[in-house]
Amino acid sequence: DMGIITGSRFILGAGVGGCYPLSAAKAAKAASAPGAAVAKVSVYDIVGKVANAFFWQAPGSCTPYLIALVLLQLPPVQYITSWQFRILLGLGALPALVGLSMAVAEPEEDPDMRSRSNAALTVELRESRHLITLVGTAGTWLLYDVVMFGTVIFAPTILGDLFGEHQSLQDLALRGLLMGSLAVAGTLCGLQVLRFIGPKTVCTAGFASGAGLFAVFAVLRQTLPDTGQVAFMVLCSLFFFMYGGPNIATFVLPIVSFPPDARSTFHGISAALAKAGATLGALAFPQVNRRFGTSVVMLMQSLVCVVAALLSHFFLRPLEGNEVEE
Repeated sequence: DMGIITGSRFILGAGVGGCYPLSAAKAAKAASAPGAAVAKVSVYDIVGKVANAFFWQAPGSCTPYLIALVLLQLPPVQYITSWQFRILLGLGALPALVGLSMAVAEPEEDPDMRSRSNAALTVELRESRHLITLVGTAGTWLLYDVVMFGTVIFAPTILGDLFGEHQSLQDLALRGLLMGSLAVAGTLCGLQVLRFIGPKTVCTAGFASGAGLFAVFAVLRQTLPDTGQVAFMVLCSLFFFMYGGPNIATFVLPIVSFPPDARSTFHGISAALAKAGATLGALAFPQVNRRFGTSVVMLMQSLVCVVAALLSHFFLRPLEGNEVEE
């Protein structure tokens, strides 16, 4: 079973993962599409367009918990838990089918346009300044996924540490839904803030906030282990700030930090390294947690956030309000 899930996840990652940079570049292109009211478009218009396209990730993360709450209302017959798991897992195929149908409906790119883009890309790839910026875009995205993928995937483990193994599946789903809802709220707030202070500041401030909240969580679990409700509030705040900050910013930054001819390629490189970070986070979390406990895991996450904030500050450039693209 794990082999099937792993293989399917690999195929999904190869397909949808490849669409990641293309969807961001297409959203940016839509901000300055032919027929727009102006010939030039502000870079902040591009930021808003790309960020809006990314918004739906947050509501999508709430859906499994909503479905789980519905499935938990089924009568407690024999093997019901096994069926609930299989139904929940099987329904994950629906978004993939929707994405497949939309991808098939996409028109093919003009070959001449592709040739011109490839020639321009070759020139841009030789620019050393772009490689320095890539350290910032890819590094922050990689470290974000190290931090959040482990935290999100093993949220049930963290909740079990906070509330004990006696919590019911319904309690677990409700708390997971609450964290997801705060992620949606954080994303909505981040979308508004992004237009005023720019993705670099949002990224840096989000990682700095995450570093503080991870550290507070670690201290609470180490010194006051009976304050599960307080630690849960810190965890919810963590979801709010991380989704409203670096989650959006790391997706937007590769688009606005590179020239139009190279942005999808650099976005793809950044996204690929982010998935490597996600793998590292998902593998490291259970090992460190089993050996040292949740407090040490959260302290390590705090340190990763500090490094990410420094990368964002020193390797990414702020956007100027009067920047435009043709």
